[in-house]
Amino acid sequence: GGSYYYHWMRDGALTMRTVQETASNFTSIEGTMKTYVQWVIDAQAESDPNGQDVRTEPKFMLPDGEVFTGAWCRPQNDGR
Repeated sequence: GGSYYYHWMRDGALTMRTVQETASNFTSIEGTMKTYVQWVIDAQAESDPNGQDVRTEPKFMLPDGEVFTGAWCRPQNDGR
């Protein structure tokens, strides 16, 4: 296989929603949520090397948040 270490926007958002729903209280996850939200803000503020709105990119490199530039169906629209 090779390396498969990516951040998928939809999967990450669903994971963080589950973290919120299963936490005993928000205070216990507040730092994690703030870190995640800031990561998303930073990733979506980058210019897209694929020539489209970076907010439509589904896949980012970890840990740096760079847009995945390999072969991929763009725009990603299977979630609409």
